[in-house]
Amino acid sequence: MSVIYPHDEGQPQTDSAVPEHEASVTESARRGPGRLVWGLRASRLIYPALLVVAAIGLSTAGLSGTSIGVLTATQLHGKADPALVAGTPRAIRSDLKNVATPLIVGQSQHGYPRTTMDGIGPHDLSVILDIPNTDWSTLFRPWDIPALGLNVEHGFAARWWLMSLILLLCAYLLLLALTDRTDIAVIFSLAI
Repeated sequence: MSVIYPHDEGQPQTDSAVPEHEASVTESARRGPGRLVWGLRASRLIYPALLVVAAIGLSTAGLSGTSIGVLTATQLHGKADPALVAGTPRAIRSDLKNVATPLIVGQSQHGYPRTTMDGIGPHDLSVILDIPNTDWSTLFRPWDIPALGLNVEHGFAARWWLMSLILLLCAYLLLLALTDRTDIAVIFSLAI
């Protein structure tokens, strides 16, 4: 059987006679332009990389979307909160400002034990709440891990942005797997 190769200018060759320069084609040339080893386009990593950089930057700055400012507003008697960067604290997030934030601050003061006496009676934080602690089960809540090694302000911010990062990345990867379209995956993950 004869096969015509484009570089041979129409001269037929047999399948067994593969030119030496074709045998030495590198793996990157077989993958195609812009593709990684396992078939993912390098351009599809831009959005996740931007999300990671944004999360690291906001965590480093100590910024979060907490509504703890509602408590600060009541203490300032109607004056503007000097720590507020943007938006308006929402009173509806009472679970965050009345339960989670005080427990996280308390945990940071006590060294993140599994049980705490903050509040009424002892609490096993590995079971009842999503609060950083040193129990092995924290590995299944990766957003709580940065709080264990950072100060309370940066640990709280990292916790806040890591939850968002995981949600956005998972939504992006899900739609990328279902549609194989980067634009739809980005729009869907941002719409969440």
